[in-house]
Amino acid sequence: MRVGIDFGSANAGKSPYFMLYDRLDTWVALTQPTIHEYQNGQYYFDIDWTDTTAIPAGVGSIVFKATITGTGNEQWGVISSGPTSQPAARYVMDFGSTLAGLRPTFDYYSDILTLRNLSQPPIYEGGVGLYYFDATWYLYPDTVSIQFKSVLSGVEVSDVLTVPPPAATVGVGGAATLLSLRNQIRSRSDTENDPHITDAELNGWINASYFEMYGLLVMSYGDDYFTATAQITTDGQTQTYPLPNGTLYNSAPAFFKGQLVELISGPYANPLSPVTLFPFNFREKNRYNMPGAWAAASGPYLFPRYRLVGSGIMFSPLPQTSLIVRLWYAPQLAPLVYDTDVANDLNGWLELVVTDCCIKAKVKQDRDAAEFLVAKAALQKRIEDETKNRNLAEPNSVVETEPVSPFGSTTGPWGGGYW
Repeated sequence: MRVGIDFGSANAGKSPYFMLYDRLDTWVALTQPTIHEYQNGQYYFDIDWTDTTAIPAGVGSIVFKATITGTGNEQWGVISSGPTSQPAARYVMDFGSTLAGLRPTFDYYSDILTLRNLSQPPIYEGGVGLYYFDATWYLYPDTVSIQFKSVLSGVEVSDVLTVPPPAATVGVGGAATLLSLRNQIRSRSDTENDPHITDAELNGWINASYFEMYGLLVMSYGDDYFTATAQITTDGQTQTYPLPNGTLYNSAPAFFKGQLVELISGPYANPLSPVTLFPFNFREKNRYNMPGAWAAASGPYLFPRYRLVGSGIMFSPLPQTSLIVRLWYAPQLAPLVYDTDVANDLNGWLELVVTDCCIKAKVKQDRDAAEFLVAKAALQKRIEDETKNRNLAEPNSVVETEPVSPFGSTTGPWGGGYW
């Protein structure tokens, strides 16, 4: 299992370390894995749940805290050994070492939409000044978000817990390890004994080609093959929220390409009847401030629009508090690092990775790569053709772009759609 940690681009090229890496049930320290940098301040570490020397039998969840010396940037996380579609629902609170040995209490613990009081879970102490509780989603299947405030000797910890999203889906099919891909490339390009093409260089080629194949799939019909979700709860004060980075929003996979943004709580919206939100052009960002002011005065509810800006998603007008927005997107592809790391083959499409790397090997040896260039072009066309319609009985159709209100209206005083 690979766990991502995002310290931000300002902390690229540094050396994160674990301040805490314990089993969650007993808070006994475990053998700490190595933290690797992926790119631009994004780091990761791997957990092998089958390695009983590092993780004793019976350990179901691990809590960690990582930091970088001199930054004050601390990243918390809880990792479960269960299926990734069921993220750990355990919440860790840090009240500080001076409040160790005491017991926090809940000031409130309720459904954020209905304000219904929910059964308060017991709070346990783990490390020094660290406390945790298990969210009670299983008791309230209709609850989407839980708001809580816990108090201990005048210190307050409050937050909103959103029901864990489903894990990113990946296509079914074969798979190949990094080692097997390397062996295939060396064999096909006749470079088994070439000392000038190292494993490290070949790994770099493989990842570059793997990313190219993934980008081709996502840009063609990515929503048919690679989809993840994350849920963002608005606070009534923030206009731009960070996109998923592998840590935020219950460790939702890092964002690559957006697919759909919808409202699943708020007026006229719920998880079973979501409302699609529409993007706005950046030059129109302030256009919707006036409708927002008008709505506050006259009462009709106006849905916010959105725009992907840098590493965040911006809403206009400023959304009211306690809305829950569900973001559907294609997740970033994790690089292959270890020989045992697995690449998804889908329908034999990893052949494109092998062929592309053979071209690079031939070019480095100043040999003719024409046969592989022809093969690559044929493979690209084959993939583009095969990805078009995953459901052969129902071909894809043109997307309807005219916004329609929840009431079926396509007109309004501010240019159609919702207003």
